[in-house]
This record gives sequence, C-alpha cells and structure tokens, in this order.
Amino acid sequence: MNMPTSLVRRLRARHLELLQILGEVSTVHAAAKQMNLSQPATTRMLREVEEMFGGQLFERSARGIAANRSGAALIARAAILMRELATIEKEVELERQGQQGLLRVGALSGNLNATLAVAQLLKQAPAVQVSIREGQINLLIAALLGGELDCVVGPITDEELRNPRIDELRLERLVEDSMAVVASPKSPWCKRRRIKWGDLSGERWILPPPESVLRRAFMRVYLELGMSPPEHRVEALSPLTTRSLITQNTVELGLLRMAHAKEEARLGGLKVLSMVSEPKLPPLALLARRAPSLRPMLLDRFIKLLKDSSAAINGG
Repeated sequence: MNMPTSLVRRLRARHLELLQILGEVSTVHAAAKQMNLSQPATTRMLREVEEMFGGQLFERSARGIAANRSGAALIARAAILMRELATIEKEVELERQGQQGLLRVGALSGNLNATLAVAQLLKQAPAVQVSIREGQINLLIAALLGGELDCVVGPITDEELRNPRIDELRLERLVEDSMAVVASPKSPWCKRRRIKWGDLSGERWILPPPESVLRRAFMRVYLELGMSPPEHRVEALSPLTTRSLITQNTVELGLLRMAHAKEEARLGGLKVLSMVSEPKLPPLALLARRAPSLRPMLLDRFIKLLKDSSAAINGG
C-alpha cells in the first residue's frame, strides 16, 4: 500500500530520529540535548509528528512524557526505519568500494546450515558482504523485528511462537534436529554402544547456558529419568570452545546439535557417542520479516542456498 502523499511530503528523517530518541528518554529536554536542538524546537517537531499522524502520541506530565499505545507502535517503526537508513548508507558506501550489497544474518553459534549457505553465497557473489550475528534465538528474533537483521536461522520453540509479534515474521521450516553427546576420539566412551544417559551423570561436562535450547533438552532427559541433571564443569555457548576443551582433556563430554557433531566427527576432532536415545530438538527454521526487504534479490538468493544446504545436511 502506498504511503499517503501528505505524509511523504512532510515526514523527515529528523522526525524519525526524534521518535527513536523518545523511545529511550523520558523528557523533551533530554531528547533536545541528544539532537543538539533547543527545547522549543524539539517541542514543535513533536507537535508536527502528532499532527501528521492525526492525534496525540505521548502523555505529558510533570515528570516528562510517555508514549501511549499509538506512540509506542510508531516509535518501534521509526527505530526500524532509522536502522534501515543506516544500512542504506553503508550499502551505498559498499557500492562505491565495488561491493554488491550487505546481508545481515542472525544464527546460533556454530550453525552449520547458515555457515554453508553463506559460504556458497560468497562463492557465487564474491562482491557481497555478509554480517553474521551469533546469539540466543530470542535475542536474534528481537533484533530481526527491530530491523537490525535481514533473517534469522535457528530453532523455533513454543516460547518463540508465543511472541506477540510473531505474525510480523514469515517462518520456513528447514530441517529436523536432535541432540548429540560428543567426546574425544580417545575417550573410552567411544567404544561403548547404546550408552544410557544415567551412565554419564558423573562425567566432566561442558554444557551450554541454561537458557539455551540444547541445555533445556539435556535437563529434560534427566528429569524424565527421575534423576538430577549432571553439573557442568564448564559452561559455554560456543561449539568451538566445546571442541577445544574436550580435545585438551579439560572436560570429558559435551553437547552439540547433531549436524554440527557429525561435521566435527567427519573432520576428526570429536566423536559422536552412541546413545540409547537421541532427544529431538525444535526444528531449525528460517525467519524473515513479512515487510518488504530492501534487499529482496540478495535475501531470496540466500534463502534458496540455505534450503539447499539444509536438505544436503538432512540427507547426509
């Protein structure tokens, strides 16, 4: 839908900047200071914004101002537009340097699906620049909704599906996932078959943080067995840290996603233990905003490569 002509003609980037700042401070005086404007000029600008959008957006009081529901929604959109403007500025600079665009991807640390897709994208389009942000899925989704990322690759749990803004995103299921226990190839556990989870309760573990999908699945396994989950000797999110500490014999066992664990085994760094069960994890999915992307061709190209890499991993 086209933006109303009057709004296009009147709305300026400084209006968006003011809205973004008012999402962070609680007084016009503080906003004016950040924008290097006088307080009367900032007040006039705020009045212009409210006139453009046809009503009051902020509640005034002796303590300052606070956005009402309409104002809060507008602040969120203004913040996205300001981030997109910053991205456009960076992309123009990249074009001047001979680059062909910027793709911002969010993924869990060591996500093999995203890594393979990025590698293929850069082979096909060497002039493209890719920014990968690693982190917990809930933080990555918040960054995606805030316009800081173009897409996210990660597990979709019931908690994420309860996000009140989930309808703003399109989700595409990529591949099923499960949990793997890994050890050094020299570990005596590698000679065992169909190992029971209870047998590993006394070992030295490196485990991901409690809020991670892997850790929650790990704890659920032991709780369903009526046992207390093993304590960790080291807690770390990075699969690289897991591999490093296991190979140095600092810890005995670690947890990885099955696809990543198989890749480590293929490279010879770690072995995947033969467990009596391989607990399922939430499926990996691609998330992108439903709103039109500023980089539709680049994003679509990456999504296709991501689906291809996920199919190859699943088939392997």
